[in-house]
Amino acid sequence: TALPSGGQGAVSVTLAPLRREPYAVTLRLLTNDPLHPSHDIALHGMGGGATLTIDEIDLGMWTVGKRRSQTLTLTNTGDLDLRINSILTGTRQLILTPRWLTVGAGQTQTVRMDFAPTVFGDVTGQLTLLTDDPARPRWSIPFHGLGVSRQLVVSASNHDFGAVAGPQRWSLELSNAHERRLDLLEVSTDEPAFRVISAPSWIDPGMTGTIVVEFLPVAQTQSTGQLLLRTNLPEAPEVTIALRGRSRAAGQILFGSVTPQLSLWPDEDLHLPMDIIDAAGLRGAVFTITASSGMMVTGVEFPPASLLREAGEPLLVMDSDDDGVRVGLSLTGSRGGTISGTGQLAVLSLRPPPGRLPASVAVRLSSGVARALNGGDEPLAAPAAVELSLQWKGDINGDGQVDISDVFVLVDAINTYMTAAEHPGHDLDEDGAVGPADVQLLLSHLPGSNKPAVLPGMTGPDVATLLPPFPNPFNAATVLTVVLPEPTYVDLSVYNLLGQRIRTLRSQPLPAGPYHVSWDGRDDAGQAARSGAYFAILYASGGRSVQRLLLLR
Repeated sequence: TALPSGGQGAVSVTLAPLRREPYAVTLRLLTNDPLHPSHDIALHGMGGGATLTIDEIDLGMWTVGKRRSQTLTLTNTGDLDLRINSILTGTRQLILTPRWLTVGAGQTQTVRMDFAPTVFGDVTGQLTLLTDDPARPRWSIPFHGLGVSRQLVVSASNHDFGAVAGPQRWSLELSNAHERRLDLLEVSTDEPAFRVISAPSWIDPGMTGTIVVEFLPVAQTQSTGQLLLRTNLPEAPEVTIALRGRSRAAGQILFGSVTPQLSLWPDEDLHLPMDIIDAAGLRGAVFTITASSGMMVTGVEFPPASLLREAGEPLLVMDSDDDGVRVGLSLTGSRGGTISGTGQLAVLSLRPPPGRLPASVAVRLSSGVARALNGGDEPLAAPAAVELSLQWKGDINGDGQVDISDVFVLVDAINTYMTAAEHPGHDLDEDGAVGPADVQLLLSHLPGSNKPAVLPGMTGPDVATLLPPFPNPFNAATVLTVVLPEPTYVDLSVYNLLGQRIRTLRSQPLPAGPYHVSWDGRDDAGQAARSGAYFAILYASGGRSVQRLLLLR
């Protein structure tokens, strides 16, 4: 463009925004002026648009063959005017006027809707607005209504059987409000999963008839269909009732059978089996676990016999919040494995709090959801909380703790020939007898036996020491206590009066700490030693410690 001296010109600039966001560009003018060969002009603009606020349209119920007018409100909350070029409904049962209009920015316009149902039953569709908005030229709003008859009253226009495990029946009531007899010319369904069990052939004026429909769920699927009624009424020659149902993924998840009174070692977790009832196409489950008395959920295991393990590779997801521990169990992989039937799902592990064991614990499973193969979720029935009475295994003296004093009481019981029938809690290995094996098992669960450490409040000697045995004299077993102030190689053996080694109790390097070692009065060959005096000798850290033992048979 050439501008003569003192002349003016114009440059047309068009903003065509693609999104609702600010725009900033530079317009550069190139000239033949050697002093100012270019001029930059900053341009700013904002992309805008229209926004219609319309909810789903409910036309309500209206008599077949009659017309009812309603008002539809269109509100433009955007920053630009919206031109509606056409309004389409796709049916003659709903007509809107006017069919074109402009809704200004921040303004509201109304459209008249004429609803005139021509058939009995649901009237549904999409209201389509064609506009001049390039970002959204088409707006779709769902509508629904119901055509009814003054001569025929139906108890429901649709029915959802929900999630069921087996055949389920539903009754539909028809009332004849006409002065003539209502003839049911046809009663049928269009889907094999639904079938008509019984239906009247006619209904007299002022009377009510009942149609019974049965749903037969198909595994892992959702079924939809229609119940079709053909009548002799001019207002309702055909009546359709929408039907829906699905197979249930599972009926209930609950804790399996468990003894109400349980005994646990201090280093042992509580294990509770979880069972699934009436599963059908189950892909996974989500639920919340809460436990009282400080019990902590530590994990979930999948034994080989669990339904999840048998169906494929299980996946575990756990998350804690104020309401408990949220547990998710599912099958992984793309081969579409599912769980069906009744059986064990998994095993829940809980750890008691440190210190004294709570006398009773309540474990609750809640907020259960089952997930089917088709991705649908459904609630699982919540079982009652399981109430458990707990006690420490090995708490022989009943003081709520497992320590060396329980070993001494157990050894006394052995020396007095106490039987497992008299005190079942003393038979720790459950072999039907109270003997040295129970002492060894108890020692293995004591603090410092397998995991040595200085016990709270206990100060060890400066040198390796063998403490006096208990009981002594004894006739079945006695306990020797070794205290090591530092790591060292230990040789602890029993000798007879001739100085012959008859039993090696320990011969190995050990870390510092106390150790409780039981001698059952037998030699290395497993033969019972004779009554008499023996010596327990400890060699450790270059020193020797000796204790006298008296065995009485």
